[in-house]
Amino acid sequence: MLITTQGFRAFNEYDFSSTLAAQIKKIQDEVGLIIKSGNSADISKLSDKYKILPLTFYPEQITLTIESAEIPAEYFPQSYWVERGEHYKKDVIRFHLPFSGDKSLLKCAPSPRILQTEEIDIIDNDIVFEVIKFSDETGPITQEKEKVIKFLLSQSEYLNRQIEQYNSNIDKAISEAEQKTNIEISKDEDFFKQLGIPKKEEFKNNSQVIEKSSNLTEKKLTEFDVFICHASEDKDFVNILAQSLKDAGFSVWYDSFVVGWGDDLRPTIDNGLKNSRYGIVIFSKAFLSKKKWTEYELNGLFSKEKNGKNVILPIWHNITREDISQYSLTFADRIAKKSDNINEIILELKTILESKR
Repeated sequence: MLITTQGFRAFNEYDFSSTLAAQIKKIQDEVGLIIKSGNSADISKLSDKYKILPLTFYPEQITLTIESAEIPAEYFPQSYWVERGEHYKKDVIRFHLPFSGDKSLLKCAPSPRILQTEEIDIIDNDIVFEVIKFSDETGPITQEKEKVIKFLLSQSEYLNRQIEQYNSNIDKAISEAEQKTNIEISKDEDFFKQLGIPKKEEFKNNSQVIEKSSNLTEKKLTEFDVFICHASEDKDFVNILAQSLKDAGFSVWYDSFVVGWGDDLRPTIDNGLKNSRYGIVIFSKAFLSKKKWTEYELNGLFSKEKNGKNVILPIWHNITREDISQYSLTFADRIAKKSDNINEIILELKTILESKR
């Protein structure tokens, strides 16, 4: 997580598979331009130009700094007595993890099924993440540090496997583009010969290989303001809510909007859970019966809540506190909205989103 600086969610912004596919097309397009401009010698430089440097982390060289900061009450563990909306001073430990490789990769998602991510920043060629010091016990801080490092290592391993395959395919992509371009040129020449009219010499562009930098053609994942978790029996109400939120300008993950005929349901839901800032959960008598998909979605949203950050926004639909207490005492204690006032829900959601931007 980050408290004292603004960063980004690691491995969560760009679809890496689409990025690599776009990268190969970019290489092949450049091969065609180089050949047609008459500078074929530059093709030999493309392989090094477009190779991606894999990520490597150096946990044994990690260092830390510490500073005080005002911490929102929502970040505190439930064992602390704090007032909602207030801030309290605590020490924040900032870890500095050295790394090498293309830093753009830290924003690429190797799998659309990742639900959990970590907030990080890049400062002076180090990955930076922070842990709030709630007590003098070192155990929880060490545990959180190891969790973040383990996440970074595991996700970079997935990426690096894809990078290795991509790098090994660059020469093949260049060769195929050369053959294709030469065939096209040969056909054009035959065509002009058959016409019996000489071709006017075209302007030749002096193609130059630019200095190496990150050439990733990034493909963004779709992000949503809210994910709507509900039981299918409540569609009459949820349809109205989802459309009202959409009309109010919110980006909404709602199965009726997103899931199409023939779509694989689980990865589609996983992608929505991962890329939604908040989850609206419609607690109703049908929902409380613990259906497979509602429980799956609720567990996914709950896994995104950490260090006191609330992601789940509950709505009670035709149920009482006693009903939800029998389902979960934890959710019974959360402030919830009633389903009979959609305008109030929209205004409150707008306030929450604006306060977190």
